[in-house]
Amino acid sequence: MIKRQPGGEYEFRLEHPAAHEVFLVGNFDRRPGEACVPMARTASGEWTCRLPLKEGVYEFKYWVDGQWCLDEDPRASQAAPFLTSSLMVTEQSAAPYSYVG
Repeated sequence: MIKRQPGGEYEFRLEHPAAHEVFLVGNFDRRPGEACVPMARTASGEWTCRLPLKEGVYEFKYWVDGQWCLDEDPRASQAAPFLTSSLMVTEQSAAPYSYVG
């Protein structure tokens, strides 16, 4: 699940209580070597991280204990049914494809 936060940050959350290590991987225009963002485990077993993102379209997925995992939000697969990554649109003008809350 992805939630828009004040100030242009986006919070990524993944429910995977049995995981030991989770990374967010995507084309987020970060510096070289920062394509993988480590996620922090919450007390409830969710994994979370926040990123400041500009308007645009991003592909991403999660690396969970050595295995790829797509976002669980069903709107992600509706927006990109044939992609091997989840799709995120941060532009308000792209509302039909946007599943960011």
